[in-house]
Amino acid sequence: MGLGYLMMVTDLVLSPATGSNSARTTIIYPIFRQIAEGVGSTPTSEPKKLGGYLTILMYVVSQGTSALFLTGMATNAITASLVSDMFGINLTWETWMIASIVPAGLMLLVSPLIVYKLYKPDLKTLGDIKPIARKGLEELGPISRDEKVLFVLFIGAILGWMFGAQIPYVNLGMQVVGFVFLALILATGVMDWTDVIGAKGAWNIFVWYGAFYGVAMALSGAGFYNWLADGLNGVMDLSNVNGLLVTLILVLASLAVRYFFVSNSAFVASFYPVMLAIALTTKANPMVIALMLAFFASYGALLTHYGNGAGLVAFASGYVSQKDFWLVGTIMLAVALVIFFCIGMPYWYLIGLC
Repeated sequence: MGLGYLMMVTDLVLSPATGSNSARTTIIYPIFRQIAEGVGSTPTSEPKKLGGYLTILMYVVSQGTSALFLTGMATNAITASLVSDMFGINLTWETWMIASIVPAGLMLLVSPLIVYKLYKPDLKTLGDIKPIARKGLEELGPISRDEKVLFVLFIGAILGWMFGAQIPYVNLGMQVVGFVFLALILATGVMDWTDVIGAKGAWNIFVWYGAFYGVAMALSGAGFYNWLADGLNGVMDLSNVNGLLVTLILVLASLAVRYFFVSNSAFVASFYPVMLAIALTTKANPMVIALMLAFFASYGALLTHYGNGAGLVAFASGYVSQKDFWLVGTIMLAVALVIFFCIGMPYWYLIGLC
């Protein structure tokens, strides 16, 4: 279980400045998979010895860190933009962090333990892992100049996302900080343009998800989502329903359709405008609706192995069956719902966020 917490901390450190949980998973998961293979746990030989636990936990943790930071997942920026356009609520990096630190932080803390109980590995202790660690360090070699520069830029990007909007006369937005970060990486030679154009996943997000968001905004401006919301209200009239119950219904409705989406961003860009439009016709607190939908955009992916790119990376390893992957993911989603509704929501009201 200690290894699980180490995995969680590793993802947590990378998540503020790595806006793709798929990218983080492709970095972190192979390291821990190598540890599993080092003790004889492979997809074809004793997968439950250690590899299965680490595989499922990787997916759970990646969605947890994605919810913790506004910059932890590309989809979060789309959600924040929709909330700003439709609710007039500005979900800044700081606001997001203040809202998430208690419920999402608690979810991260309990995830290694709960997954351990649900999908307990056969191996209870690693024994002496120094030879494995020593071999890994030898393969990495000494810290290079590029790695040192990247570390400094990494810290700078986090500070920019945290305080950029508060700088007088500058008002550095999240996107500006991201482009400056990329420009400095190129200028310092840490990466070259070949590396940039080779990042197919990032370009897919930029082109396809940008198109989804653009279409969603055009439809919103034309009143399509309000029309659709009126139609849905004809079937599901929530105008006179208690605000808390409305919040629960909308969150559960957004989760129920996740089986039909293979992308977090596509789901948010196409479905959240409808949910937000419906919310405007109810007694629900707009800030509570905005935060709940924002955070469960990531946790909802746990229902399937294809709900997010990180899930596809982990599941493709072959350590865990689809049935177990879905079962553990669904239980962890239920845990998140309990934490956010029973602890997160009271916390937001207590600090005056809602």
